[in-house]
Amino acid sequence: VGKLKNNNVDTGAGLERLAIMLQGKDNVYETDLFTPVMEQIKSLSINYNLKSARIVADHIRAATFLINDGVIPSNTDRGYILRRLLRRAVRHADLLGLPAGTLNNLNSTVASIYESVYPEIKNNLSNIQTEVKKEEERFRKTLVRGLRELEFIAHKLDENNTDNSIKRTRLSGLEAFNLYQTYGFPIEITLEICREKNIEVDIEDFQN
Repeated sequence: VGKLKNNNVDTGAGLERLAIMLQGKDNVYETDLFTPVMEQIKSLSINYNLKSARIVADHIRAATFLINDGVIPSNTDRGYILRRLLRRAVRHADLLGLPAGTLNNLNSTVASIYESVYPEIKNNLSNIQTEVKKEEERFRKTLVRGLRELEFIAHKLDENNTDNSIKRTRLSGLEAFNLYQTYGFPIEITLEICREKNIEVDIEDFQN
């Protein structure tokens, strides 16, 4: 690699961008930073799709590092970011048809990828897997009922839509809050599912 014309120029090329360039790939998921995880997901998936596979791979890697740094799933601050990542990973793991326990196996794969640089992740793997398992089990207790409730709301909205030429539906802020409070759906998951169903969400009402 030749020198830049001007020294000390920040190219903005972090590790992942450098890996893409040096390995001649089109995106980070095709580099050796992700391929072991992506291949594992694909081999275990019943309903494989690239979008969900990338979401699971990205989120489980982020969760692995967060837990290793001492972050625990919660409803506040960094813990809530971790909770959102893991719960979205659980949903997309289900869309892929991944077997139970796959997320923990993916934690192990992530640890192996980074073992030479971050050996502490391998050493802390048991604790990381325990936290991932607890959060997955916690979410699964209400996941099916929450999805059923959202399907029920979507069905009622469709019934109330008198103009079949305009498919316009809207989830109230209160309904979105109840999905969070009762079923543990972070608003991001509700928004994602509603987009898939062409349902609008009154996000301003939710925030108020």
